[in-house]
Amino acid sequence: MDVLLALLLLCLVSILSAPPLASNELQGDLAAYLELSFRNPEVLETVYTRQSKFNLLAINQGTRDVYIGAVNRAYRLDSDFNQLQGIITHEYGDRSFSDRRDSYYTKLLIIDSARGLIICGSARGICELRNFNDIAKVLISSRSGVVSERNSSPVGIITSGERYLIVGESPDRYNAPLISRRNLEGNTFLEYNFYGSAITLSHYASLDFSVSYVTIYSWDSFTYFVTFQPVDVNARTSVSKVSRVCNEARDLDAYTEITIQCSGSDGSVYSLVQAAFFGPAGPDLAASWGLQADEQVLYAVFAKNRGAGDVPTDHSAMCVYRMTDVLAAFREAVRGCIQEGGAYRAWHLEESRCYSHLVPICFPGSRVLNIVNNPI
Repeated sequence: MDVLLALLLLCLVSILSAPPLASNELQGDLAAYLELSFRNPEVLETVYTRQSKFNLLAINQGTRDVYIGAVNRAYRLDSDFNQLQGIITHEYGDRSFSDRRDSYYTKLLIIDSARGLIICGSARGICELRNFNDIAKVLISSRSGVVSERNSSPVGIITSGERYLIVGESPDRYNAPLISRRNLEGNTFLEYNFYGSAITLSHYASLDFSVSYVTIYSWDSFTYFVTFQPVDVNARTSVSKVSRVCNEARDLDAYTEITIQCSGSDGSVYSLVQAAFFGPAGPDLAASWGLQADEQVLYAVFAKNRGAGDVPTDHSAMCVYRMTDVLAAFREAVRGCIQEGGAYRAWHLEESRCYSHLVPICFPGSRVLNIVNNPI
């Protein structure tokens, strides 16, 4: 087992692009949707608008309560957006909100159905577990920073039988994890083992190698990340990627990534993914493109680059990817890493390597990492 886990360490990358399904124009009437709204009751003077903004929203699927993480504050609403509770989350006494250094920016807002609401903020990157029904009540806090204090947008998801929180964020210091799997149980709240439960940038990559996380989702024993980042450690050209880790493995060694892009009907290439959503195709899309209504797809909105970097223009497009096609691209990444080696190595990751004599396994059981259905 130890030999196999050592084999898998961060070795897999594909240069293939998962093809989008097709392009089509769909129109709908927004008036058919029920509109609800909630205005920050603590809106300050215009000069301090940035300190009054909302950051994140999360919904408790059990109670239908809505939680909002704002700058310096958090709110609990009912399903009709009526305020049930509002609290101050910053920890700087009575200092003026006009000083941005004193502001608490909500970085993660996650529903832990078994425990409570997890709020992570820019104040030293600390996370707190708060009571669902009384968000002023802190049940436990992390002993060290989980997210960066700087201006970044981490992603996080609870997985593996609600035992772990997986977090992805571009690091702000050397040896800080790019991806980490953190404990939710016991007295080690949101701590992690640096050796085995973290993926870090290699020493070839400087902190200028920025990975921008767009979204995160979990499906079929894996956690997936949608990002845009430089092509490699020496390039200024940016590309979009989908990467994944195995939820049930002892370590995060079975890391794999592929590149994706979106091409317009006129041949234009949209390289920077800006938003993504994973879910079923639904009856309308399925009927249009010959899918099953419950078939899982990845919806992604892309923008064109300004030049070759990671600055988006205002030209955008949306592409839809079948997960069977995405999984086929991951299977090709594994094949390339095992059979061809270095060309498929993820050079921007610490201790990335490829081997040619064993096949990666994703537990539980003896499930091969990339068992997929044949794509059409």
